[in-house]
Amino acid sequence: MGLRIVILAFALLVAGPARADAVAWRNGWWFDGAAFRFGTRYSVDGRFSAGRPAKVDRTVELAHRWVVPAYGDAHHHGIDSADGVEDKATVFLEAGVFYVKNPNAIAALLTPAVRARLGRLSMSVAFGGLTVPGGHPEPLHRYLAGLGVFPGLGPDDLEDRARRPGDDRPGDRGEHERAHLEQHLDADPALAALAERPQPLFERRPSIGSG
Repeated sequence: MGLRIVILAFALLVAGPARADAVAWRNGWWFDGAAFRFGTRYSVDGRFSAGRPAKVDRTVELAHRWVVPAYGDAHHHGIDSADGVEDKATVFLEAGVFYVKNPNAIAALLTPAVRARLGRLSMSVAFGGLTVPGGHPEPLHRYLAGLGVFPGLGPDDLEDRARRPGDDRPGDRGEHERAHLEQHLDADPALAALAERPQPLFERRPSIGSG
């Protein structure tokens, strides 16, 4: 039988609102940050307890499964507006991902009211990424805005929303784009040719599905 892993935070939090009871999580291999330790752990009202509570309301048999903390996605752009926000949060939680970070979002689209709809998914977000004129993600954002991806915002509406242009010093633009592209060359060598182009990368729509 293959390795079985339980994400306990999922069991405690996703199944519904925290129950006002004490639970014994029995016979599991628990990761403590350095190694897996076998034993039983307890939770009270949906939170782990330092010790066994005076009363245990129910017992969950883990049957030697491996228990790890909830996961986090440190670089995610999919949650960027109200579009499908509840469904996206559910997908993360069901996969055991409880923490998400969007390093460059548009404040007008990812408002506090929208983020409140994430439920139990914890999200940190930065608005207006630091770049130079013409640097990533300016060409990408202008291209996506031209497709209508950002509701109510066109390519010329993104200044101080989707990016914060920095100093326009000679060479910065090409060096920034090159550094960004070189991060992906190992995964897709075809991108190497783009590193030689100082112009925006999305001058034309790509051919979807072409070989």
